[in-house]
Amino acid sequence: MSGGCSIQLRQRKGLKTITLENSKGQYTNLKKALLINGLVLVILTAYYLLFTLINISCPIKAILGFDCPTCNSTTALLSLLRLDFKGYFALQPFSVPLCMVALLQLNRFLFKHKLWIDIATIVVAVSNFIYYLIRMLT
Repeated sequence: MSGGCSIQLRQRKGLKTITLENSKGQYTNLKKALLINGLVLVILTAYYLLFTLINISCPIKAILGFDCPTCNSTTALLSLLRLDFKGYFALQPFSVPLCMVALLQLNRFLFKHKLWIDIATIVVAVSNFIYYLIRMLT
């Protein structure tokens, strides 16, 4: 392939895996990434459908009786999909950053510099918790 990148099929311990090799010789296991992300998507879809069927918007709020730090994230993301920016920011402005760091952490094995992923996760989590405390106190 041109551009210093090649895709190879490798066999290790009887398992065939697709790997991506860039010009620096680093390998990325694409099969593992697809499997993990697909499994998470199936679990989240099942979770959403189950709690929609039994009419519980948030299991944590139903059990504990108060909002969790990520409460209203789903509704905020749906507002964002409808291009309702005012509704998104009113409900949970950290929904997109939380999803982004969750995806980065889920796929951290794909990246060389994992420290930046950890720093981004900590910054978003602390910022969201501060927002949660302010929201709870006001």
